[in-house]
Amino acid sequence: MSERTNNLRNWVRRGTAIAVSSAVLALAGCSAMPDLPATKPADLTFDVGLTPDFATDMQACLTERGWAVSLGTDGSFITDNIPNGQRDVYFADEDDCRKQLGYDQPPPALSDDQVREAYQHGLWDWKCLDENGYSPDPPPSEQTFVDGYHATITLWSPFSQYTATLPQDDLGQLFSECPRSY
Repeated sequence: MSERTNNLRNWVRRGTAIAVSSAVLALAGCSAMPDLPATKPADLTFDVGLTPDFATDMQACLTERGWAVSLGTDGSFITDNIPNGQRDVYFADEDDCRKQLGYDQPPPALSDDQVREAYQHGLWDWKCLDENGYSPDPPPSEQTFVDGYHATITLWSPFSQYTATLPQDDLGQLFSECPRSY
């Protein structure tokens, strides 16, 4: 499995961002550009299910089991190429690590008001990417964002279109220019 494919799988399985759903959301909700926040929104007062230690915890657990794992600049962990005959063993180890570390639980359910609050952060992040020349896909409308959350239990992120395709050095530059707002 390639590094990029594994990186994408890690993001999808963790629910921080789903590239496919973000593309669907962007296409479904891009009829009019939403109003972008003029200033960075206040910090969220609730947990959206992001776990900042996830990648380092998983790296330590999988390394202990003999897998070559590194940290990505986007908050993910990256497993070096896994031989075809070892994939089932690797994914079983990954699942065991998730269970052992408590990362096998679904993210907390958010109310519509909380989802709308998170939407403002997504728009702020989108604005930063756009102003720094990354030309992100148009953001979804607020209603499409809310509906998308309820359909996938994940929050759209303008970063997801880059995390599976940009090399780690380029991602590092992207996140230094536009740190995730939540």
